[in-house]
Amino acid sequence: MSDMSDVLLITVVGMGLVFSGIILLWGLIALLMGIDARLQRPADPVLSPEAADEDTRSVRRARAAALAVAAAVALDTLRPPTPRPHSLPLISAWQAVLRTNQLKRGRR
Repeated sequence: MSDMSDVLLITVVGMGLVFSGIILLWGLIALLMGIDARLQRPADPVLSPEAADEDTRSVRRARAAALAVAAAVALDTLRPPTPRPHSLPLISAWQAVLRTNQLKRGRR
């Protein structure tokens, strides 16, 4: 009975170490993401009217491109799928020979 309790103790300790390591890594990643978000906070850019006009133009182009892609995907999903040729025959060679022989016997 002592061996079984040792096995269970080792199992519990091992699982505890694994899960504590996972939780530690999770916390470390969350901490790094928080630090990274604070460091990469962009400053508010001051745009000239020409730059603002160019910015709105590029936004319009991006929206038009996104709309075109969405329309193409929608049209592609509406089209019925094209049947693909079978890479393998529907029946094997020996089945074809046996069925042919059966048809020949039936015609006599």
